[in-house]
Amino acid sequence: MTAAPGRAAAGAAETPRPPELVDMPGHLLRRCQQIAVGIFLQECGAADLTPLQYAVLRALETHGELDQNRLGGMTALDRTTVSTVVSKLEHRGLVARRRSRADRRHNAITLTPG
Repeated sequence: MTAAPGRAAAGAAETPRPPELVDMPGHLLRRCQQIAVGIFLQECGAADLTPLQYAVLRALETHGELDQNRLGGMTALDRTTVSTVVSKLEHRGLVARRRSRADRRHNAITLTPG
């Protein structure tokens, strides 16, 4: 007599089954991120912004001028990523970047008018 699929024969050791995807938090978080980006693009696609660009613009709108380090901290972006995002927004004329008057080692980022 053979065992039913997924069942071990009497006396045989069961082979562990890999976890289902729905039981893996990392997979579920990735799916949530995909869904969130999809919704963002549906709602904001006409603005031609990425979620990261939107986060940077929103932080500047809320807090005014910010140095690039503080902006990165507020938006949970590392130095390289915040610099890239700001460069793209600056190229589109949405933000301006200049050396901070308070600390010449930092860049101050502001929204542009209009």
